[in-house]
Parts: sequence; C-alpha cells; structure tokens
Amino acid sequence: MPGGSIRIRELEESDTEEFLRAKCRSFPGTRLANEQRRWDVEFRRNPVGQSPFPRGFVVECDGRLCGGMAYLPFRIAIDDEVVVGACGIDRFVDPELRGRGVGRELLRRWLAPEFCPFPFTMVAGDETLVPSRELGARVSGPGDWPLPWLLQLRGGAPVAAPSGRPAVARVAELPADVDALWESARNGSRLTVIRDRAYLEWRWSVVPFGGVVLLRASDGRATRGLAVLQDDARRDHVYLADLLCAQGDVDAFSALAVEAAAHAARLGREKLFFLAPPSAPAERLQAAGFARFDGDVPRTIARLNHRPRRADLGVEAWCPSIGDCDFTFDCSQP
Repeated sequence: MPGGSIRIRELEESDTEEFLRAKCRSFPGTRLANEQRRWDVEFRRNPVGQSPFPRGFVVECDGRLCGGMAYLPFRIAIDDEVVVGACGIDRFVDPELRGRGVGRELLRRWLAPEFCPFPFTMVAGDETLVPSRELGARVSGPGDWPLPWLLQLRGGAPVAAPSGRPAVARVAELPADVDALWESARNGSRLTVIRDRAYLEWRWSVVPFGGVVLLRASDGRATRGLAVLQDDARRDHVYLADLLCAQGDVDAFSALAVEAAAHAARLGREKLFFLAPPSAPAERLQAAGFARFDGDVPRTIARLNHRPRRADLGVEAWCPSIGDCDFTFDCSQP
C-alpha cells in the first residue's frame, strides 16, 4: 500500500460507516458503537442543519478508505455577524501512509481561506500544532486565553458550600430564559461560539455519554448563570465544561464555581478542570481553591478567514470553552 495511488475526495453520507471503522483501526481502543452514537449527535442532530462546506474529506489508497478528517459546523458570532465555522475533528491516517504528507493535506484544505469563515479546533496532542501554524493558523500558547485552572480535590482543603445570593441548584432542564442569559453573557465578546438554547440542548441534553450536570444560579425568578459539568471517570476528574453569566456578574460566577467544586468533590473525583475566559475573576477562583495549571492542556487552533466589520478584530479574541469543539464528546467511554 505505501506505493499505491492516493486520492482525496469529499466525505459522502454513504462513507460514514467505513469512515468510522477506519478511524477505529487507527486509534486502538476506540469503540465503533460509541463512534456511531457520537456521530449521530454531532452531525445528524446539529442545530446548524445544512452545512455550507463539505462534511469532511476521505483519503483512498487503491480504492480503500485509509484516512480522513471531518468538519463539524458551529454557529460563530464574529462581532455583529453570524457565520458557520468548521471545527476540525477525527483526523486520522493509516500508519502505512504516514510520512507522505496526507495529514497535512487534510489540514490545508480545512484551513484554506475559501473553505469557511472560521476553522478552529481544540487538540490535546502536538502532532497537529506545527503544520497548522505553518498553514497560517494561530495556535494558543502558555499564557493565552483560555487560561487553564485546576482544583485538586483529593488531599486538598474541603470545598466550602456556596453562601449568599444568587442561589445555585442542580436542574434537570435548561431554564426558560437561557437565551436571555446568553445575550447577557456574550455582551462584549467579539468572537465566540453561539451558546443559545439550540446549541446548549444539542451539546448537553442529547450528548450520548453520561455524567452531564446542569447548575443554575438564580436571584428570584431570573437566571443569573448556568454551569455545565461533565464527569470523566476514565481520567478521574470533572470538567467545568461551560459557565455562562452576564459580563461582570462575579457573584454568579463565584457561586457556580464553588458549587461545581462541591459537586466534583461529592463524586469523589481527583480533579476539577476549567478553561477560563478573560472575564473570569481570578481572585474568586483562587478563593474557591482553584490554581493555575501549567501542565499539558488542550491547545486551540484557529484561523480567521472572514473579514470582520471591526478592523481590530483578530483571532486573539478567540476564547472557547472546553465544551466547544468535540473534546468532551468521548467522556466516560467504557
């Protein structure tokens, strides 16, 4: 096969099963049934609907599918405009084809200016970082947003229960006023994934793996904030995967962070992990027991191909949560 002819073409719906099987061959331990469930949620229930760009590309060698990359559509707010961005996921190349530039070619097509307004992703490994940088993407580095915070639960100080207002409670469903909360949370954000009801229901209500908990901060009848936690039993920690509250509402932010820590401690996990936006009050996180984490963390890759109306808008404004992309879609796989 190393000397065979290579062809790269668009991923068709009929390719899905073989695409997922080929990915499982490239990543030992990946379960096909879980991949099928994940794919159904990510693509077939995606609130974007019909994507303006291909679902992905596949690599064929002598007629056999032996590599590929998929592009998950997200609605992105760029200043006062809404575009559809492509989150790069599931890139793989069979071992016998590696070293021939196939993986780089998949990245090149994804990052090409004409492909989509905003390609982005979050990765845990380093193999994607160098070629993405060389192809014009911005890769986050130490000290960039989002900043990683970690709460050590075992052996650490007891997590204090939240006190005062707003009150925080676990809820089974998204609150009715979640769209109003999103509008207050995005105020001032220049480049972000749109986290309205349609997104949150898709991302967290129908997620195919367990461990998702919603926390609501309220003051009277109005929702002041919403936090999403996802338990990851395999890694023995909990993600504070998303935290929405109005810009400057440090009381809601603090109450949710403290209750998130208390919930993770009750689960008996070792750590609580959070990627914080620039607006996060560091002193409140530190008071709740969080500390800056300098170890290996997910890195963000993004390229702004869209010309925004504000001349000062750049990729440096990009600040995803760990719930964006597909980083937590595989939590607690058996």
